[in-house]
Amino acid sequence: MSFCRLLIGILALMPLGGAFANDEGVDALYEAALPEDAAFIRFIGFQPNETPEVFGFKIPENARGTTDYIVVRADRYEGLQPSSFLTVLPAKDRSILIFEDTERDRLKVLVSLINLTASDQISLQTSKGEVTLIEALGPREVGYRLVNPISVGLAVFDEDELLDQSFDVQLRRDDDLTVVVNPNGSVERLNSKLWTEDAD
Repeated sequence: MSFCRLLIGILALMPLGGAFANDEGVDALYEAALPEDAAFIRFIGFQPNETPEVFGFKIPENARGTTDYIVVRADRYEGLQPSSFLTVLPAKDRSILIFEDTERDRLKVLVSLINLTASDQISLQTSKGEVTLIEALGPREVGYRLVNPISVGLAVFDEDELLDQSFDVQLRRDDDLTVVVNPNGSVERLNSKLWTEDAD
């Protein structure tokens, strides 16, 4: 099964200081249907007192610290496309943007690995290293893998060295997993949902 690798682009002049959600049943999370121009933005790795901004959208004060996707009216922010899923990561003096491809098999689970370390050998494997889900990534790269729903033990490796601890996950449809390897080598797991309060 193939995986795709994406080099994270650093968006110049974007100030620092400022998986995917289910298409079906999303409206049940809201009193009203999602707007037709809805886009989805999540902020990962920021401190609660930081106010990152992207495309002119600044994270609401009551959403700081969440890693869920925030629903945004795309037509209010120049350059932001409707139906897009965007992950924003902190970097020195500017933000890192990851645009995710929503055109994929909804019967499978999307597993993502984000490498924020300086190593070029970060991979995601089963807990004992028997199977590699996402092959070695370089700094500021993201790897993706579509898998069947399954319960499995996973671990992040820096070449042959285990980073942090292995972990057990139950992968379900429309409950995608993002694994973030922080600059210090710690491993963070995210299952982002839609943030259920209107951000605007």
